[in-house]
Amino acid sequence: RRRLNDALAANKKVTVPDILKIARETETHNTMIRRSVCCSWTNSASTFVVDRDYPDTLTTAYLCVGAPRHTVLLPVPICIKEIPAEMASGKLSKASYTRMNKMGAKSAVPEEWLAFEKAALKDYSKALEQAKLLMKENRKSEAVALLNASFNTIWQKAKKLPDCCNLYFTGAENE
Repeated sequence: RRRLNDALAANKKVTVPDILKIARETETHNTMIRRSVCCSWTNSASTFVVDRDYPDTLTTAYLCVGAPRHTVLLPVPICIKEIPAEMASGKLSKASYTRMNKMGAKSAVPEEWLAFEKAALKDYSKALEQAKLLMKENRKSEAVALLNASFNTIWQKAKKLPDCCNLYFTGAENE
């Protein structure tokens, strides 16, 4: 709770990156609670940002499917047409635990992942802004298509990240 209050005091709001940072902490500071919010037994982390004007179309689920320190954050539109098979089947979650077991629960989040997430959030935010404009013009199907395309592009990039999705799908599948 202290970390959320710190983020709120610094930025006047709590952002998705703030929540992700808290989910990935391995220690708590200046608090009586001695464990982090998400621990080695955490199986996922999620934050929903509900759009006030178009909640059924522009709401986004920001998901870490698997252990938060061992998978990447993905912005998933509420209007998604098809969840990737690797996410729906549990392969992505298993991949994160394969990595955690190999690297250790407190291993650092790779810089390449952090850069990917920053770029993905920026790209998705742009798509979300464009989708909102389309919704205002009563062009819902185009807005939905845009958000689905944005997610699919991000997902394809995520699957290529080293030590993330691509490396462990085969091994996780057999466990």
